[in-house]
Amino acid sequence: MNTGAIQLRHSWGSMLRTARAPAAILLLGGLGLAAPPQTRDMLAFLGGDHAAAAVSFQIALLVLGGSAWFWSRAVLAARFGIDDRQRGGRAVSGGFDWTAFNWLPRFVLAATFLIGAAIAFRGRSPWTIAGAIAVGTLALLLAVVRPRAGIVTIPPAPRAGLYAWLRGGAWARFRTLMRRAPFGQLTALTLLALGLVPLALAILEAFTSALHFPNLVAAAFPGPASAVLLLGLMIGPLSVSTFVCDGLGLPRRLGPLPFPLRRPPVLSLILIYVFVAVPALFSVHTVRIAEHASTERQPLDVLFDAWAKKCAPGTGPVRPIIVAVSGGATRAGLWGAAVIDRVLRAQQSDGPALFAVSSVSGGSLGVAGALTLLSREDLPCRAKGLPLLRPAGNGHVPLAGDALGPLLAGWLIDDIPRSAFDPIAALVRAMSGRRPNGGDSAEAIEHGFEDLWAAIRPKGAPGWDQPFLSLFYVSPTGPYRGGMPLWFANGTDAGTGNRVITAPTAVPMDRQDHTTPWPFRGARDFHVLMGADVSIATAIDNTARFPYLEPFGQMLPLQGGKLVGSLVDGGYFENEGLQTALDLAGWLAAHPVQGRPVRPIIVQATGDGEAKVSGAEVMTCTNASDGPFIPDEHSAWQVFAPLLGLYHVRGGHSAVLLRQARDELCDQPGQPRFVHFYLPADHGSSVPLNWVLSDATARFIWGATPDGGAFNDQQVRNETELSNLAAALASEPR
Repeated sequence: MNTGAIQLRHSWGSMLRTARAPAAILLLGGLGLAAPPQTRDMLAFLGGDHAAAAVSFQIALLVLGGSAWFWSRAVLAARFGIDDRQRGGRAVSGGFDWTAFNWLPRFVLAATFLIGAAIAFRGRSPWTIAGAIAVGTLALLLAVVRPRAGIVTIPPAPRAGLYAWLRGGAWARFRTLMRRAPFGQLTALTLLALGLVPLALAILEAFTSALHFPNLVAAAFPGPASAVLLLGLMIGPLSVSTFVCDGLGLPRRLGPLPFPLRRPPVLSLILIYVFVAVPALFSVHTVRIAEHASTERQPLDVLFDAWAKKCAPGTGPVRPIIVAVSGGATRAGLWGAAVIDRVLRAQQSDGPALFAVSSVSGGSLGVAGALTLLSREDLPCRAKGLPLLRPAGNGHVPLAGDALGPLLAGWLIDDIPRSAFDPIAALVRAMSGRRPNGGDSAEAIEHGFEDLWAAIRPKGAPGWDQPFLSLFYVSPTGPYRGGMPLWFANGTDAGTGNRVITAPTAVPMDRQDHTTPWPFRGARDFHVLMGADVSIATAIDNTARFPYLEPFGQMLPLQGGKLVGSLVDGGYFENEGLQTALDLAGWLAAHPVQGRPVRPIIVQATGDGEAKVSGAEVMTCTNASDGPFIPDEHSAWQVFAPLLGLYHVRGGHSAVLLRQARDELCDQPGQPRFVHFYLPADHGSSVPLNWVLSDATARFIWGATPDGGAFNDQQVRNETELSNLAAALASEPR
């Protein structure tokens, strides 16, 4: 190899390929932070009285930009054997682009400033603006002032064939990279070691999930800061990997490839291995199940009779209330809690009472909070509201805090690096007879849910690490909690497209069992499939696994064997939770209690919060349900039309069900049995779809069910629906 001259073609494109790892990660982090519409509210969450969180975000941004600059400069200096302080020490041909060599790392750092500026503009956060200015100032200083490392004489990093690369070429490239890095070898080794810490944590998480590393990281760097920090730390190991493997010279033609492959596609191979090969062969994302004995569930008719004795005494019609809560991350959870609170407060002592809740996706977060509180009541169906979930003054709003940070940290600590070691972990589990049980980003967000609840949990109330069925039964063998509303949590089986319902009711065990009611047509029961119970936090997640934000859940039964399904977000089937509510209402209406007719009431809580909503989409008893009232405001390109059609058809299903509910339940003037609360936009802007919300946005959500005439939105008339709710829950005329 001729080390005395640097060959032609060493220009911007060539050097960018050498520094592709830091450039790619910085691009990924920048797009992930600046592009989503949720960015503005995420930064609002980090501002205000979350000052410590805002500082942590700026620190994470500095780590990302500084790491991208450091390793870009290191790999370029090592590739060419150039000391940035001494250009004349080597003969350089006229084709070498000194501008690209000097400025590419600086532009990478400057890009961090641009990302910070974009975020600051989107978020209008003083903290973010100040941080962006600080990062920009640092970028300008480093563009002028060069690090003063000692001058060393090291040849360019060698390239060799496979045999020579294995015998010493790889180690030689590694040593060259460490010694050519800015500020010296010790600095490079220290930063590399820091970058390997998440990988070491991932190895531990592959074998045990009891340490909760993603949640610890998210506690110090909440929201998007955890992802920014971990992406910055990942740059070092990935840069070293790509640089060392670039020293492996490949034949001009490699197998059937129609194009020359001069270097191993390291990043592509890592992505294929982590996201395709390992998940296809091993159970990486299994749904967590409880390790204690499962509760014996009672049939729906038995539970309904017991509920009626407690909550609907008398001789007139039994009028159970069913609340259906839509999906939509934290905004739907808060909206569902607000609507349930309104329903409880509107109940009269001798009127209808809350019997069941059907939830989808993020709506389950608020339902879990409501039912956990109700499980502590003497007569849950007649509780006077949910005061512990309502905003108090200008403080933090319950359940609106950070569940995003644990999820993102789980991706980067658990899902991606841990997959490399899961084959070994699978062998250990097979030898010990253990079932894979979580240990991924899904478990991380579930622990995040537990932490949100722990921050407000009253004394004596169960934590969300407790069994789902403990909300409804006194003990594994004990009776049903008198008057406790039932919760039907709706997920979707990706393999069949049917609902997978996490429910407190028993189900028919075979096709000949016609005595155990199961009114949910085509739906699968989670407990029967898995042979075990789950925690309350996992029950939430059973409905909220929205790819690709969260991995699908592999349903591996307690006793092992083959997978019985793949659990994804319940909104894939239908995003309102209304199909399950209508199925339940139909069964109730057909089963009188001791000769008393049953007239169910459905209250729908739709947490869309969209800026453009037509009046016809908010289906109330005063709207006509027929005719072409749903406008088409979307245009689809031919190439995307099939995918867009599959995605938007769930909205079509919801539109049909809303109209069905209106036609079936608005049958008696003056006493409707269908009420539809729709979360409006926030002063013309869509409410963010995210697992973390600012306190201002969270308070707006609770205020969208107005007191008196204080709230008047041009899209949605929730003030009118409050009057309809009062009419629906009025005592039966005598």
